[in-house]
Amino acid sequence: MYFKPIKFAVNSDEKSGSVVACSPILFTWGAEHSETDAYQSAYRIVMKGDKGSLFDSGWVETDKMMAVCALSLRDNERVSCALELRDNLGSLSECAYNEFFSPLVSGWRARWITTPFDKESEPKYFRKRFTVNKAVKSAYLHVSGIGYHSVEINGKEADGAHLQPAHSNYKKNCYYVSLPIKDLLKNGENEIEVTIADGWRRNFGSYLNHAEHEIDFFGVPMLTAELNIEYENGETHSILTDESWSCGRGEILYSHLFFGERLDERIERDYSENAIFVSPAPTPVMKPQTIRPIRANERLKPKARIKVGGGYVFDFGTNIAGIGEITIPGGTPLGQTIRVHYAEDINPDGSVNKETLRTAESVDEFISDGRSEDRVRKTKFVYHGFRYIFVEGWYGVPGNDLFTAVEMYTDVKNESFFKCSSPVVNAIHECVVRTEKNNLHSIATDCPQRDERMGWLNDATVRFEETPYNFNTGRLFSKIMDDITAEQDERGAISCTAPFVYGYRPADPVSSSYLIAALENYIHRSDASDIKRHYESFKAWNDCLRANSEDGIVNYGYYGDWAGPADYCIDEPDAALSRVTPRELMSTGYHFFNYKLLERFAKILGDESEAKLNAAEAERVKAAFLKRWWNEETATVHTGEAGHQAFALWLGILPAEDAPRAARKMHDAVDTVGYRLTTGNLTTRYLIDMLFEYGYADDAWKLLTREKYPSWGYMIANGATSIWERFEFKRGSSMNSGDHPMYAAVGYDLYHYLVGLRPGDDGWQSFVVKPALPTECIFAEAKVDTPFGEVYAKWQKQLGKIDLIVCVPFGARATVYLPWGEIRTVGCGTHDFHRNE
Repeated sequence: MYFKPIKFAVNSDEKSGSVVACSPILFTWGAEHSETDAYQSAYRIVMKGDKGSLFDSGWVETDKMMAVCALSLRDNERVSCALELRDNLGSLSECAYNEFFSPLVSGWRARWITTPFDKESEPKYFRKRFTVNKAVKSAYLHVSGIGYHSVEINGKEADGAHLQPAHSNYKKNCYYVSLPIKDLLKNGENEIEVTIADGWRRNFGSYLNHAEHEIDFFGVPMLTAELNIEYENGETHSILTDESWSCGRGEILYSHLFFGERLDERIERDYSENAIFVSPAPTPVMKPQTIRPIRANERLKPKARIKVGGGYVFDFGTNIAGIGEITIPGGTPLGQTIRVHYAEDINPDGSVNKETLRTAESVDEFISDGRSEDRVRKTKFVYHGFRYIFVEGWYGVPGNDLFTAVEMYTDVKNESFFKCSSPVVNAIHECVVRTEKNNLHSIATDCPQRDERMGWLNDATVRFEETPYNFNTGRLFSKIMDDITAEQDERGAISCTAPFVYGYRPADPVSSSYLIAALENYIHRSDASDIKRHYESFKAWNDCLRANSEDGIVNYGYYGDWAGPADYCIDEPDAALSRVTPRELMSTGYHFFNYKLLERFAKILGDESEAKLNAAEAERVKAAFLKRWWNEETATVHTGEAGHQAFALWLGILPAEDAPRAARKMHDAVDTVGYRLTTGNLTTRYLIDMLFEYGYADDAWKLLTREKYPSWGYMIANGATSIWERFEFKRGSSMNSGDHPMYAAVGYDLYHYLVGLRPGDDGWQSFVVKPALPTECIFAEAKVDTPFGEVYAKWQKQLGKIDLIVCVPFGARATVYLPWGEIRTVGCGTHDFHRNE
């Protein structure tokens, strides 16, 4: 018999040794087992630290494949963890292992430093020399350079990550990165070099003319760092940032997150200016960075080269977010300046179209030192959204082999996948995943190319239910919730973007993404900690909405059901406000939804009295909503537009006995307009949801596979490789991003409805398989990478039969709704079901 734990994760991270963790620790795991219907009867976790045993759970009798352990940790402690399981047959598993190390649990000691010279967009260089003359047992560097830093130890990169530390409101809290660097030290003289660039610490530009408030976390770029060395003989040595460090300038002359970077190979680093300035701390809170960093992932070579004017355009075939890596050939003349322009589109004449960048220049420059050998050059502190680059100033004719597009995003990719019988729907799924990757950079951004790249909460409300199917969002969502809470004011008001740059405070009431992130971590990652940590803040946000209500109706909204097809929007500069759906309807609906989530959260936390209070408040708002917008006689919500019906059905706000009639009205509305979309960034996904939910799978399929305007298929037919901000094909500098994740939320429907994979009320250990079978779809399959193992289902209609395969991981149970009306409950293993059509 084979029995082995898998996916043994520390705070959602399975990467042994790379995890930075604070107590308490959430452990989750799965297992592989050769027997069908096996499940866990007990687990045992043992942890050892640098000084010996830290924790032994003993055998804990439970079938729950998770544990929360509180530990007393030391600074820089490396902890090894061992997991053993027992099954329902009494058999013991092999052991599984993971490792993590602790940050500075005793608090931050280092001071903040900066340079006596300060010029906007000019990077700062810092250096510290020190001697090592004993055998080193461990060495950890904890560092935060805001906006972004890069660390070298003895001339070698200390971290392969990019754009560190994670972006935050630096006035409220700063993240520091913890790096084990023992292997980079040497006996004798050693050197730390840290370069910092403005990043989001000072991201000035004309785009900020639209900001409605002062950005409180802007300021002078600064550095703080602490190196702790423990020697084999037990001695310790700490090096902290202070006046003894040197500062200077270097080869990166200019770096602006949106405008680009300039590197001059002729310049050597100069630390002759030693007058370090010790500065007041920008924040009272230093936090260890526990989310996975931004890393270089896929590397693409050009698909084509186009000679245009005085340079060459290279097409990488798909929209990405990242950087261009170039090989400068030996013999390139001294002082030759190579300029690389980035864009996501080209004009009819082949030249790059940079209109969608707005004021973001997105140009990198490399100045040659004339050396004879080839060398690879890339930027350090910027990223771009692009498919095309335009290269000018090249000496000679550049070949495709000299250029690489490097895709970069927060390292949260998992092994989920989806496929079905429609090439259009498969292409949509690929665009959804790519668009998400392009917009995960320590925050969940709105677009990677233009002068924005912010964490908009209104878009995220539908997006955050899709993202966990395709990515391991656990710690990223936790960090995003911390960002939102940091911006909350005394009224309970959160801001439209977090960190707060654009928009307003209070945010648009549709920003239920704040609470949804916690729910998704609970059901996808088995983690209730965010619900507990932020419950009072969630409640305060909904109290703020109540304070902005009259007779139960929330009396304001900014965006509402935003950016639908142009003919269903108000004719104003961006033509993005819905002309059919009142913003107050959306605002009030989400106010109700928040109360229902708070009721659910209170039950999860074991507070029944709080749950009852929230349930009563939800009923109060429900009554007001129905009084204002519901016509019981005609089963119509407001005017009966498809989005109105879908939103109310999704909320569950309509009388249960009337929901089927309201769903029929939704179907009729879709049919009346010829199976085209009339909905915005929120109700579009809810429309697909509710068509599937209420038995109109063929309607949903027609909308998914449509290739005429407006549709996702129209984007694909017009060459999209990522999801557009608008359904229209257009050019220009207004709302026209070609890489925008709000309409990527439809990826949720492919997993949740088409294949029918749905986590249970408390996660994937008890899940549902309830596929929809549109008439014109022949098959659909998906795998979801869960904390407990792979959940897989495939259905197909072939050779006169309907076949369904369901794979259930060890310890899990699945309730399977078979297409012919039966319901089966099955345990771990592979289960196949068949029926003649």
